[in-house]
Amino acid sequence: MKISLTGPAIRNIDRVVGYGEASYNIIKTFEKFGLNVGIEEPRADIELCFADPGNYIFYDHSSYKIGYSAWESTEMSQQFKQNVNYCDELWGTSYWITDIYKKLFPNKKIFTYQHGISSSWKPKLRKSRNKPFTFFHIGEPFSRKDGQMVVDAFTQLFGNDPNYRLVLKCHRMNTTKIKHPKGYYLSPSAMYDNILEITGLLNEEQMISLYDQTDVFIYPSWGEGFGFQPLQALAMGMPVISVDEWADYKNFITWPVESKWKLSPWQDKHPGYMVEPNIESLKKRMIDAVENYEEVLPQTFKNALIIHEEYDWIEVTKPAVARLHEIYEDIVLQKKYFNLSELKNKSW
Repeated sequence: MKISLTGPAIRNIDRVVGYGEASYNIIKTFEKFGLNVGIEEPRADIELCFADPGNYIFYDHSSYKIGYSAWESTEMSQQFKQNVNYCDELWGTSYWITDIYKKLFPNKKIFTYQHGISSSWKPKLRKSRNKPFTFFHIGEPFSRKDGQMVVDAFTQLFGNDPNYRLVLKCHRMNTTKIKHPKGYYLSPSAMYDNILEITGLLNEEQMISLYDQTDVFIYPSWGEGFGFQPLQALAMGMPVISVDEWADYKNFITWPVESKWKLSPWQDKHPGYMVEPNIESLKKRMIDAVENYEEVLPQTFKNALIIHEEYDWIEVTKPAVARLHEIYEDIVLQKKYFNLSELKNKSW
């Protein structure tokens, strides 16, 4: 069984983004299972393209084609749907996403291959809070992760109080802003001494250190294909404030943020509906974190140990490997046998 992995994230692995981190671990885990895996091979029995549907690419017209995508909303553009229909099978990164896929593509074979957590994100029993008490958000400049709501909630609750701090880890740039009394807008750190913006690229070791040095992870995202960052925080025993509607691991989220379905404000990128976080609920959860931080730490540590068992890359990949063998034995080999039989029976 020859498997070819395709897609931009597979071709150029960048582990500072979700697709890159997942691509790296998918390849390594497939290899641990002894699968014969290549990258963009011109001839393969099964091609697995890990990308948004707009970036699906396959190289062998006779292969069994799997589109494997994270998604964040309830609809897709017509072009994306056409690309999905070209696939023999569609895989999703969470059960929340594959439920959406089943509604969008009722006649398509749908399968869930969840992402996992690597052992680098070690569980840690936290015993006390930092001074200042520090909230941590990752997501800028991606609008759906609502860094602006995080900034608004933090400044409304704590202002410039030096006992509280907000750290914003951004991917190269930060689009959140604060309105100056004179009417113009500034970046949050220009107005508030207790807000820190980090826009530089950090490796995994540096990111783990950043999680370690902060108290609560905060993530009011409108939709996630999986949601690596909250899971990484939880896997380290860190309390998490997050929308839980899209999270397969919702039972582990420390303080869920209320949300409601709403037509997406970003119809070009995320058509259909998404889940809108409620800022008042977010603020209440932030106060809960301040008031009850030490009380939840023993449970978040226990949850971290369970997460490493349930979301270990080997464990989450077992069903995917079983599905690939099933495809090969039930579909690919049967097709090869049929083609061989047809060739033998052909009169020359």
